[in-house]
This record gives sequence, structure tokens and C-alpha cells, in this order.
Amino acid sequence: SGTRGAIIVIDLETGKGFRALDGHGSTQIDKTVKVMTDGKPLVRPDGRQPAFAADGIAISNDGKTLYYQALTGKTLYSIDTTLLRDGVSEAARAAGVKTVAQTHVADGLWMSKAGTLYLTSPVNNGITRLVGDHVEPVLTDARLRWPDTFSEGADGRIYVTASHIQDTNWFKPGAPASLKTELFSFAPAK
Repeated sequence: SGTRGAIIVIDLETGKGFRALDGHGSTQIDKTVKVMTDGKPLVRPDGRQPAFAADGIAISNDGKTLYYQALTGKTLYSIDTTLLRDGVSEAARAAGVKTVAQTHVADGLWMSKAGTLYLTSPVNNGITRLVGDHVEPVLTDARLRWPDTFSEGADGRIYVTASHIQDTNWFKPGAPASLKTELFSFAPAK
């Protein structure tokens, strides 16, 4: 994430890393997107809207496809993971980027064991899932303030945190610098 987006690739054996798709359009913020929460634009006290570049990320169960999206964006992309190896040219990587679907502002992505790609939806305190080339709602809940990070239990139950980002002092002067993260779970979509 950050103003200039990229996918950070780390070699787990050496600990060395590099920026892939650094500055590529698929990893950048979409300047036409306004992040909304509680029915209004999310802005800092000085009026600036946050700019979150490539943030949400998930990998297919076979490890062959990486899905990603800028948080300040509404397009889900994918790339073959072989193109993210060291030594592959940026031109080859750029040519391998695929548009998967038009989505919504999303922070977290999760590929379930069953092969369903879930997306958080901070705009409506909800969760969606990818079905073909579009997303459909799974659930909304007012307690799910800024759904953020996913996990999955051994029984297939999906867990998601609510990080309350819009309630922090970044956006509400006088609010605490950090708030308790809450954990929720739901049965996987059928």
C-alpha cells in the first residue's frame, strides 16, 4: 500500500525482496474512486482523502495465480505467480496482468479452501465474493466496521477482523490512535 503501489515479493529462503509491478496501473490508486464510510467520503481532518494503493492480496489454492487490488480502487486483477519470480522483466509482468472483475473498495481478500474469493467491503460493513466476472454480497453487519483481514478455520468457517479504521484519530480528531480490533466469523457462502 502507499502512494506508489507495487507488489512486494520476498524470497523466503534468502529474505531478499523486490518491488514488482512498481508503478504499474494495476497497483496504483484509482483517482476517480472516493472511499466512503458511514454514507460519506472518508477524509482526514485536513480534507484529504486517503490514497491506498495495492493492498488486498490473495493466492489461488494451487499457488499459480495471485489476485490483488488497490484499496482505493474498484478493479480486481490477477497475475500468474511465475511472472513474480526474480529475473522476470517488468514488461513481461505488465503483459501478464489480467483484469478479473469490477468490484468495490476492498481492503482484505481471501481465497477459501473451497476456492471462493472473498472481498471485504468497508463501504457497507460487508463481505462479498467473486462469482465469475462479478462480485455478489455475502453479508453486511453494522458491527463489521472496516472489515479488514481474513482467515479460515479447519472446519471452513471464515473469520474476518473489523479494524474500525474510520473511527481512529486519522479521520476523527480526538479519537484514540488505535482501537480494539474485533473478530467475527461466518459460514462459507454456498
